[in-house]
Amino acid sequence: MKKKSVILGFSILALSMVYGFSQDTAPAENPSRVEATEPAADSVEADNTQASAKKEKKKSKKKKEEDIYSGWAKERGLSIDETYGTVRLRAKTKKGTFNIALLEEKNYKTIPVLATSDEYTTSGFFLKAGDKVINLINDSRVKYTGWKTDNGMVLGYRLDNVADVMVYFDCFQSNVESDIDSVKIRIAVTNMGKKKMNFAVKAIFDTVLGETDRHHFYTSSDSAVKNELSLRSLENDPWFISKNVSAQLQMIFNMADTTQPEILAFANYSTLNTRSWEPDLLTYRTFDTVLSYNNSACGVIWPEHPLSVKQQYSEIMYLSLSSGDRKPSGADYLATHQDGVIDNAVLLAEKNNVENAEEGQSTDQVSSENADSSQNDEKGAGKNVPYVKFDVNSLTQEQLSPEYIRKLLSRIETLEEDDVSLNKEELQQLNAELDAILAALRK
Repeated sequence: MKKKSVILGFSILALSMVYGFSQDTAPAENPSRVEATEPAADSVEADNTQASAKKEKKKSKKKKEEDIYSGWAKERGLSIDETYGTVRLRAKTKKGTFNIALLEEKNYKTIPVLATSDEYTTSGFFLKAGDKVINLINDSRVKYTGWKTDNGMVLGYRLDNVADVMVYFDCFQSNVESDIDSVKIRIAVTNMGKKKMNFAVKAIFDTVLGETDRHHFYTSSDSAVKNELSLRSLENDPWFISKNVSAQLQMIFNMADTTQPEILAFANYSTLNTRSWEPDLLTYRTFDTVLSYNNSACGVIWPEHPLSVKQQYSEIMYLSLSSGDRKPSGADYLATHQDGVIDNAVLLAEKNNVENAEEGQSTDQVSSENADSSQNDEKGAGKNVPYVKFDVNSLTQEQLSPEYIRKLLSRIETLEEDDVSLNKEELQQLNAELDAILAALRK
């Protein structure tokens, strides 16, 4: 992010109070005094302009704070098409739609594991806010954003005065003998309303591989899913596979740092894509309906979470891809990594730690200085501390709180506006801290 993005474009002058006599109350015998004390029209207009500017400044500052806390940022391009190892990610950032495909290692052929029809609109996310259900890719009230990252992409969905939903796609290597082949999906929901509310997330993945195979899905114990299936416990089957002769997609819901769904459903796409929050499934029904033939999909419904204003929670799942008859190795990887995947923000922190060591400054020293910095928030966050590179690992919960972020922004603003006593070293320090906080909140 740009270092000066938190600073508003102009300063606010102090408001002046204008006192005077009206013609009704002024002494008749001293008209000159009346004229001297009447406020000039241009002075009143200037005061109104200043008051309006101050109001806009506060509003803009508050919005910046909210954007930082929820992870929202302006889109950087109309579409995304990036390949990370054997994973190809595509998205339409103006529509909030996405697609995931496998890039074959031998002939570099792209094999979609999710449907590509209608600009990727058949796979997507739903938000339940209170009693209302919003299709995040098919509702005129939703605003969109998105951008690519070093190891994936981010898609954002905003419902003004309700919630921000940020979806992070982080690609990683699950097998040392292969290239990058898996994706961690984290869905972060932030309450942007004015009161406490219950929120829940639902995802629909319009899978395609199983539609050309003998069976649409397979359990982790390799049992075929022949009819519609609804599960409320994944203790015995933490992951499922959709496959054909060319590729395999492993969907992982109950391992490592995943957040277990309340309901996991496999059915015809038209059965899952309805206005109803929970699908109406029939265990004897195959993946065919009157409206759609041989069109399977996976529906993931996570439980509700009560959120206070500006509070955030996340849901996590994984996808792992492979070509031919080789089973994806995402589940095997997570079985030995109970804390989940180290995402891009943490990798960046590790890189910074190495750089610090090369500069003769150990990680322990960096953490100690950062801890000392967090004690200074009441005097102005990070005031009078030496410049160090902040990293995500050394941040405390206090530094991730909205109150601390507001104080940090305020301190940066004060330094920027005070050209006479500008402390460039401190300003660099605070901006580095802000970058680390932003990375941690997007993690």
